[in-house]
Amino acid sequence: MTAEKQLDYVEKHFLQKRFQGKLKTKTDLYLAVNYPKACGHGTEKDYVVYDSTKAAYDDNPMFKRESHEFWIDKKGKKRYYEGKEGKSYVWEFEEAINDFYNDGKAFKTTDFTCQDVKATTSSSTSLITYHIYSDGRIEKRIPRIVKEENKKKYKYIYHDKEGTLHELGTYDIIPTQMVNGKKGVMVNLINFDKVTKTYSKGSYQYTFNVDSPRKYVNEKTLASLFGAMLEVSYNDISCNGFSHSDGSSRPSVSHINGNNGDFKYLRKDKKLMFGDGTSLDISAHPDMLDDVRQNKWNDALYRFGWKSMLGWSYKRNGKINYLHHLPKNTKNHHHHLHLQGYSPNFKEIRE
Repeated sequence: MTAEKQLDYVEKHFLQKRFQGKLKTKTDLYLAVNYPKACGHGTEKDYVVYDSTKAAYDDNPMFKRESHEFWIDKKGKKRYYEGKEGKSYVWEFEEAINDFYNDGKAFKTTDFTCQDVKATTSSSTSLITYHIYSDGRIEKRIPRIVKEENKKKYKYIYHDKEGTLHELGTYDIIPTQMVNGKKGVMVNLINFDKVTKTYSKGSYQYTFNVDSPRKYVNEKTLASLFGAMLEVSYNDISCNGFSHSDGSSRPSVSHINGNNGDFKYLRKDKKLMFGDGTSLDISAHPDMLDDVRQNKWNDALYRFGWKSMLGWSYKRNGKINYLHHLPKNTKNHHHHLHLQGYSPNFKEIRE
């Protein structure tokens, strides 16, 4: 059977009566194939498509997006738990589908036999540039020719949901021997304290400080931080540190190479705090925690790459609550949020 003939059967599948009026989103379109019973619920983010009582749960690990459903191995690769209780929600399907869709854009045909002129792309800058998209994608675009004086300068641009570009600056990278890496394997660090600390354009803005001697992020995590900060547009983000200038994190051992970072919890009074003892202890002062904004901040950080977080619970009206992506309490994390498991939706493009 030819590919064209198969499309007749595809059409018949989607024209079935059970799908009438239900194909409202691309998630519904996918569910009509993957799990037809859930088709029509594509706009209900928290709708459970299936849970661990169904074989489909472990058979489709790409929809395991919650922190308790996977782990990051020593090589930085995502691994999925099997045989554990869990649920696959519509939002996880939507996120995975968008990932596939965006990855596929790179293979979109732009040169057709009926065209007289072949579509071409050219670099408009001699700078290596990070493009950060509101859906969590990060692209590092490397021009065919980079001037010698620009080889250690990286530019950062954010693309908001409306398609507006936000130029966030050009920063010097510091090639550094990777901690715990093979000799000669480098990581490009950037002094986060020298990054523009306040930005505003239209409804997008951020203000942050670095309240730690561990001031160094790497080239990718800086892009992720820009994306997360502009997604929430808060003006009271206080960073408690990433790495030292040599990529180490002494006395800590978990903040090497600019990947893992700490942030103060967000306060209801929206004060940007700085100095010893200014981190909010949410175990002692839970009513000062702005849990609504904190959850949005956690979600943004997760979207832009940090798939695991450590923190603490808080009490409201006598009830214990957990912030998004924090399934349990971790010792000594009642006064700061710890980011780890860095695995961004990243692509390097050589032009």
